Amino acid sequence: MPVSKNRRKDGTKAPKPVKRKSRKNDPFPSPLSEDLPPRVVMEKMMANLQRSLFAEDLLGEAEADPLNAAQDIMYDAWECETKRDRIALAKRALGISELCADAWLLLAEEEAKGVIEKRAVLEKAVAAGEQAVRHVLGEEAFEEEEGHFWGILETRPYMRARAALGRIQDRS
Repeated sequence: MPVSKNRRKDGTKAPKPVKRKSRKNDPFPSPLSEDLPPRVVMEKMMANLQRSLFAEDLLGEAEADPLNAAQDIMYDAWECETKRDRIALAKRALGISELCADAWLLLAEEEAKGVIEKRAVLEKAVAAGEQAVRHVLGEEAFEEEEGHFWGILETRPYMRARAALGRIQDRS
């Protein structure tokens, strides 16, 4: 008896693979399979896991850190469908912590009018990212962790801001 391609050998219907919608606002488009969740979702899960594993307290006082709260808002912002909602959440994140480089980055990409304004906002993003790295990892982080920044979750917003600024300067 022939078996349908969408049925298992035991006769049950195989589940369809979940395909993520390709959105132009995905800050980290995946060159890998479309079956993978967006990178922003994976990074959000890693951040939550890391906070819970390395929390000095089990009562969630780390959540009281404004930078963490702002970054969580940015993870939600990237999942928003509309530009207006993304911008509103980015501004809300900056209201909580001006060190949120990803909020500045989103505003540069979504709200800035023209290259000059975009560059100015990206420079704010890089400066905020540098301060955030020093705030979270200490003053020596740039020297001690040189070459390992992408492996450290807390440095990724800074690296994204630095990369975006580099791209815009390369075009100029």
